[in-house]
Amino acid sequence: MRRPRCWRWRWAKFPDRAQRARRGAAGTGRPRAPLEIGLPALPCRGGAGLADRLLGPLGWAVQAEPVPLDPELPEWGDSAYLSVRLTGRLRLADALSQLYVLLPVLDDAKHYWVADAEVDKLIRAGSGWLAGHPERDLITRRYLAHRNRLVLWPPGRRWLCRATTRTS
Repeated sequence: MRRPRCWRWRWAKFPDRAQRARRGAAGTGRPRAPLEIGLPALPCRGGAGLADRLLGPLGWAVQAEPVPLDPELPEWGDSAYLSVRLTGRLRLADALSQLYVLLPVLDDAKHYWVADAEVDKLIRAGSGWLAGHPERDLITRRYLAHRNRLVLWPPGRRWLCRATTRTS
């Protein structure tokens, strides 16, 4: 009787190779080449200091400069946007999950309805780094658009945020 030629059978002969193929190069836990991400117009309510407080503990070197309202008219002052350059040695998957959470946090304005599903999105995207972040409470409040009902609910997820007062 001839065995079926399917991918499962081929990989079953070499379980080590199958495991490496499933994980890929990013699953080894080692950082890839250094990452450099440029965000030329990042809305940031809190300025360059807030960007450094949120991104610095995650392994990013943050260079942030305010974007002027009009480069030809400096007396108008700076806008609410920053030109940010991030450099660090992180896995690309980790970098993307951090930015998925922190970009709306820096903006501090959700542009859509914030519902109960946002708590699950935050837990999923923040797994591995949010629980140990020193600004976890601020990140949680801003990500959930200052909805205290979502921050404190459900009781099994109270690790998300201990304080409910609004701070920038």
